[in-house]
Amino acid sequence: MSEPPDSQRDELALLDATAQAELVRSGQVKPLELVDAAIARVEALNPELNAVVTRQFDRARQQAVAPSLPDGPFRGVPFLLKDLGEHLAGDPDPRQPLWPGGSERFARPQLIWSRRTRALGGLFLRGLRDPDGARCGCARRCRGRSQPAISLPLHWNDDGLPIGIQLVAAYGREDLLIRVAAQLEQAEPWKQRRPALHA
Repeated sequence: MSEPPDSQRDELALLDATAQAELVRSGQVKPLELVDAAIARVEALNPELNAVVTRQFDRARQQAVAPSLPDGPFRGVPFLLKDLGEHLAGDPDPRQPLWPGGSERFARPQLIWSRRTRALGGLFLRGLRDPDGARCGCARRCRGRSQPAISLPLHWNDDGLPIGIQLVAAYGREDLLIRVAAQLEQAEPWKQRRPALHA
């Protein structure tokens, strides 16, 4: 398969998950093309951003061409996991001490969000660095209670960088959260507002 040009890769990588999934469904791109576009963007920007700290690019590429790739609504769409407690089946647990004389840590079971995303056809390139302070306060409380939460870039500083707010809904009320987020995006559009260096 011929490699798409860099400009096309950037266009693919900047589409949201539903738009990428639609390209796969309509046969305009293959899952591997989406994965390769996302990997190329990570490799281009990560030296400066230092955001993707664990990588499983080869595994994502293998899963993208596997017959067992689920035919769900996000088939072939690449995702990144935030290294904030969410993980894939068999990932080493950094909270566990190393075995004496060895380098293997206890493997962890896959958590519900990553399991559901895989069942919907999503592919994981791997993990994002924890943001400062993410292991305390609202983020931890929401995760512990399985409450849906979303971060939205509703404000911008003088340097053109987004300032996010976090909204939280009651357990099982993702529908409410998405409706409120859609109304806020309509009132304060942010899709085309990107800092000079963005992923």
